[in-house]
Amino acid sequence: MTIHPLTNEERATLGGTHRVILTYADLTAATNTQTIALFSTQNNSDGSYTANKEVNLVNSLLASPFVSSDGTLISTAVTVGDSGSNNRLLASQELNAAGTLVYSKGGALASNVPNVPATATTFNAYFTATSGKALNTHTAGELHLIMEFIAGPVPQSSGFASMPQ
Repeated sequence: MTIHPLTNEERATLGGTHRVILTYADLTAATNTQTIALFSTQNNSDGSYTANKEVNLVNSLLASPFVSSDGTLISTAVTVGDSGSNNRLLASQELNAAGTLVYSKGGALASNVPNVPATATTFNAYFTATSGKALNTHTAGELHLIMEFIAGPVPQSSGFASMPQ
């Protein structure tokens, strides 16, 4: 997983501030579910939390469908959220080439109310595959999450990549 700040041109075009890239190589679970920590809003150098940071998923873009070496693995879905709601930022999106692909999906913004966590929050991608199958059998696939961070310092990734302050 990598996180990249968007250029000014990309910000204007895509409407976000950062791109999170997840690939098949990030799917390491030998089971049909896996949680991948994307970033945390607890980002101050002393570990404290800066309140009033708005976090939104603007769009989810399937750059290339997910494919598995197991021909019976026909569904690979993702949601994005936190421990309070695993689909707070993105409702289920099918990624598997053998399924009904959804190439682009807007983020979940309930009643147009911005997502401003009151406490430090870790946001995750939750992957689910066909029951009884293993996510680590994927051999291709790439997903781009276009994120928007507003107010306060920009969140840091959970150990994968740093985003500039």
